[in-house]
Amino acid sequence: MIIRTARVDVLPTKRNELMQTLKTLVSEIRNVTGCQGCSFYQDTEDESRFILREKWANQEALDKHLRSHRYKVLVGAINLLSKKSDINYYTTESSEANEARNDEDEN
Repeated sequence: MIIRTARVDVLPTKRNELMQTLKTLVSEIRNVTGCQGCSFYQDTEDESRFILREKWANQEALDKHLRSHRYKVLVGAINLLSKKSDINYYTTESSEANEARNDEDEN
């Protein structure tokens, strides 16, 4: 599983535009094969800061998403409407793999 987070600091005058764009894109991304979740959050202390969190089944699914028109629109909107953005990737094993390893350790 791959978890991808993007922190976006939006220009204050563009906040509503970014919110509307991301609301539409998040709905579309959730329906992509291999997407296990996609959420968009606003910081409670800074209304111009947003977090986009995606969860992907595997690298192949994420790579396909990164090559899509939808992703190009997402990046374009972030570049046009934000002051700053950071994107981070985290890879984790499935819980089934961890449970199997724990069972082996006990034997």
